[in-house]
Amino acid sequence: PTISNVANQTITEDGTTGALAFTINDLETAATALTVTRTSSNTTLFPLANVVLGGSGAARTVTATPVANSSGSATITLTVTDPGGAAASDTFTVTVNAVNDAPVMGLANGWVIASPDLHATGPYELFGSGVDDLDTRIGDGVESMTMVMEVGLFAEHGILSLPNAAGVTFLMGDGVDDQFLVFEGELPALNAALSHLEYRPDQFFGGFDRVLGYINDRGWYGD
Repeated sequence: PTISNVANQTITEDGTTGALAFTINDLETAATALTVTRTSSNTTLFPLANVVLGGSGAARTVTATPVANSSGSATITLTVTDPGGAAASDTFTVTVNAVNDAPVMGLANGWVIASPDLHATGPYELFGSGVDDLDTRIGDGVESMTMVMEVGLFAEHGILSLPNAAGVTFLMGDGVDDQFLVFEGELPALNAALSHLEYRPDQFFGGFDRVLGYINDRGWYGD
């Protein structure tokens, strides 16, 4: 049998090749009796379930979709086999370019501080605060690259402290009783600092307060 060539492809992370057309033929056998199979050289990026064959007769298609939030390359091999076991193959490479996924931030909320005389002094530790970025991670979720990110925090009616700030560098404030502070560091250091974020309300303040924050990955991206 014969199989036509599929050109190499370049796509972006979380994209797809779309349906790529190819044709199969055999001098002695009808195209409907030919069998097409596929393999992937990188099943972490392109598992076989993500390499989908379509079409019928001589007109066939293949669609390759990478695993979400993954980049790299793989060689896809298409093989056509006739009933007698004779076969022919074609290979093409799919390169998946990484994109910059937005980082995420989670700040603890829902705290109630009971102080009838409005003399709450604190500090009160905001458990559960942290940040993350898919671009620092590989398939098993373990941090895979060095990457310095920036975090900013602002308390509308109070002050903030980071007593566990080893490994971060302060760009604004010093991590002790700041209303507005900005600091940078790698993901583990940022999370260690945020895990012990302390809040102290302004004297005589009563009501709902908010701690606002942002994270900036500065355009970094990885695997």
